[in-house]
Amino acid sequence: MENENLELLHSPDKGIRTYLLLIPNTQNLKGKWGGLHVSGTIDDYTIRIKNLGPDKEKEKI
Repeated sequence: MENENLELLHSPDKGIRTYLLLIPNTQNLKGKWGGLHVSGTIDDYTIRIKNLGPDKEKEKI
C-alpha cells in the first residue's frame, strides 16, 4: 500500500496516549509480532520501520 491516507484513531482502552492506525485489507496477511513492518509519514513527521500488531481475523494496527 502506498500513498494512502489513513485516519489516526485514539484508543483509550489501550492507554491514555495510545493512538493507532488500522491498515486496510491486511486481515489475511500472515505473520507474527515483529514480522510485519510499516513506514511512512504522519503530516510531515517521518515514521521509520515500525512493527505492525497482528490481530487474528482483524485489520493490522
